[in-house]
Amino acid sequence: MALAVTMASAGIPPAPCDTATYDGEAQLTFRCIRSQKIHEYNTRRLNKLATKLASQLSSTCGLAQCDLKSAAGSDITPVSGLDDTIRVAVKNETVVQGIEACLDANEIEFMQCKLQQVAYVAAGDAGVCDGTTYTTAAVMTTKCLRGQQLDQFTDAHLDRFSQQLRGAIQNDCGLDECALSLKDGSAVTPMSSNEFSVAARDNASYALWKVQQQQQQQPQQRRRRQRQRRRQRRRRRQPPPPPQQQQQQQQQQQQQQQQQQQQQQQQQQQQQQQQQQQQQQQQQQQQHSTPVASLFESIYGDGLRLTIDGGAPVGTEVKCAGYSDVPDNQYDNILDSAAAFWSLSTIPSRQFFFVFLDDATGVTQTFVESGINGTFTHGCSARLKGSGAECPVVLSNPASTNPTCFPGWAEVILESGERVQLRNLKTGDRVLCLQASAGNALGYCELKTFQHVELNGTTTSVELHYTDKDGNPALMSATPDHFVFRADEDVHVADGVTMQPAGEFIFTGDFAVGDRLLRYDADIGVMYTVTITDITFTTEPDYYTPLTDDGSTLFVEDVFVSSFAILESPDVIRLVLAPIWQNDDARFTEPTAGKDFPEGLHPFTTQLYSTFLAAEMNGQTIDVEGMATAIAQQLAIGHVFTQQEMLQLIPDYIN
Repeated sequence: MALAVTMASAGIPPAPCDTATYDGEAQLTFRCIRSQKIHEYNTRRLNKLATKLASQLSSTCGLAQCDLKSAAGSDITPVSGLDDTIRVAVKNETVVQGIEACLDANEIEFMQCKLQQVAYVAAGDAGVCDGTTYTTAAVMTTKCLRGQQLDQFTDAHLDRFSQQLRGAIQNDCGLDECALSLKDGSAVTPMSSNEFSVAARDNASYALWKVQQQQQQQPQQRRRRQRQRRRQRRRRRQPPPPPQQQQQQQQQQQQQQQQQQQQQQQQQQQQQQQQQQQQQQQQQQQQHSTPVASLFESIYGDGLRLTIDGGAPVGTEVKCAGYSDVPDNQYDNILDSAAAFWSLSTIPSRQFFFVFLDDATGVTQTFVESGINGTFTHGCSARLKGSGAECPVVLSNPASTNPTCFPGWAEVILESGERVQLRNLKTGDRVLCLQASAGNALGYCELKTFQHVELNGTTTSVELHYTDKDGNPALMSATPDHFVFRADEDVHVADGVTMQPAGEFIFTGDFAVGDRLLRYDADIGVMYTVTITDITFTTEPDYYTPLTDDGSTLFVEDVFVSSFAILESPDVIRLVLAPIWQNDDARFTEPTAGKDFPEGLHPFTTQLYSTFLAAEMNGQTIDVEGMATAIAQQLAIGHVFTQQEMLQLIPDYIN
C-alpha cells in the first residue's frame, strides 16, 4: 500500500521565547555512548537534541518554558575542542544553579547521552575556566592498556584523553572543573610513555588530587601485601615430602605423561580416519551427482524460479543461491568457489540474496521465491546428503536475471503530439503525464533522466491485454516489479475525466484478469478505464526506466504508469530520489536519448540501494514514515535536494 505523506505548511510561526532576555549561557557536558559526537551532529539531530533537552529539564527539573532557550538546533552552540559540551542561553545564573541541584538528585539522559555537568557562563565571558590562573604543574602517572604510549598520542587522542581525565577527576576526586586545566589536548604535556603534566590552579588543588589518589591506592596496596603474606605463610607451613612420597609423585607424573601421549596418538589416528572417509565421500559425490550446466534454468516471471530439469538422485541434497548486482553486496562471492557456496548458511530470502536447500526428489524439481526482484546471478549444486563434500557450483542457464522497466519499443506522447519510442526519448523532452503540481491533472512533465537502461538483455516482461473503446486489441508491457495504476471503478469516455481517479499503483506482476487500467484517448484528450482480458509473458532485448519531474508519472502505450519499480511504495521512492528528478542529469551537457545512456542503474540509485542493503545486512530498520515526512516537508517549501545531501540525511532514519 502506498504511503500517504502530508505536506507541511511553508509558514513558520514565531518561537514563543524570541522576546525573552538572557544574561548568560549554561555550559552543559554530556557523556554519550554513541561514537558520533555532538559537535558532529547535523541540523536535524541538533533540532532533536534541543527539543529533548528543553523537555527533560522542564519535566525533571521544573524549568519554565523560557528559562533556557532550546527550541531549535540553532539555539545550541557546540563548544570548540569539547566533543560532548554545548552552550545554550539561560535567563540567569539561578537557572543554572537549579539544574545543578536537579542533577544531584536525578539522572537526565536522552538520545543515548547522559547530562553530567552544568556551569554558568556570564555574557561576555569566553569560557567557564578562561578567567582562572594556573600556577602549578601537576605531574601524573597513568597505565595505558593494549601497550598504548602517551608520548605517541595524536592531537585527537590527546583531546579525548583530556576530556575523559577531566570527567574522572571531577567525579572520583571531588575537584571542581577549573582545578586543573584540561580544556583540550593542548593542555596535556606527555613526558614519557606513561607520565604527563597538566597545569593546576594552585598547590591546594594538586595536593587534594594527590590525597584522593593515595586514598584510592592505599586499600589496593594493603590488599596486595596481605595476599603476599598469606602465600608466604602457606609455603612455610608445608614440610617437604618424605623420600617415599617423592617417588610416588614421580611415578604418578610419568603415568600421566604416558596417558597424554596415548591420547594424542589416538586423536591423530581418528583424524586420519576422518580425512580418509571425507575423501571417499567426495569421490562418491563427484561420481554420482556432479551437475552439468544444462541442468538448471531460471525463469523471471513471478519472482525467481529455478528448475532442475530431470532432478538430482535421491539421497542427495540440492542447494541453489544467488546474489543481486547491487554494489558492496557481501554475498557477491558465493558462486566463486565451492567452499564459499557450501559454507553459506540457509537463510531467509531477502531482496539482495537468496538460498534454497532441499532433499533431491529424483524428478524435475523447482524452487520458487516470489519475494525478490532485481538483477540476480545464481547457480546450484548437489552432493550426497550429510557428506559435507564441496561439490562444484554450476551457474544457471541463463545465469542472470535482470528485470528493469518498459521495453524500448513502447511509445510515449510528447507535448507536440508526436509519439516517440522510449529508446529514442531524450532528456528535456516533455511527455504526457498527470502533473502533481496541478492536482494530478493531465499535463506534460519533463524527462530528467533514465534510472535504469538495459540494451542487451533477455528480461521477462508481463503483457497486460485489453480492448480499447473502439474494440481494438491492445496491450501494455512492463517487468513484473514495475508500478502501474489500477483504477478502483469504471471511468467512461463520456465522463470527460482529466484528473486522476480513485485507485493505486501496484506491481505489474500483481495484476489479474478483470482489473482496470487507466488509458488516455488522444483523439478526445480524456482518460477512461479498460479491463484486462488476458496476461502473458514474453522476453525483450532492451528496457528503459524513464524518470519525469512533476509527479514522476507518464503514459506508456497510452496507459498511466509510475516512473518507479521494485521497492514497496512509489511515493517513498519518489521522495528519496528527489535529487535526480529535481535536477538535470549532470552526466550530460545536451539532450541524450535512452539508447545512448550508459547501461545499468543510475549511480545515485545504486548508492541508495547500497545504503539500504547495508542496513538490512546489519539487522537495522528504516523509519520510512519519519524519513518520508521530513523530505516531504522540505519539498513543500521549495527545497531542492542535492545527491550528497540526501545520502547524508537517510542514515539518520536507520536504527
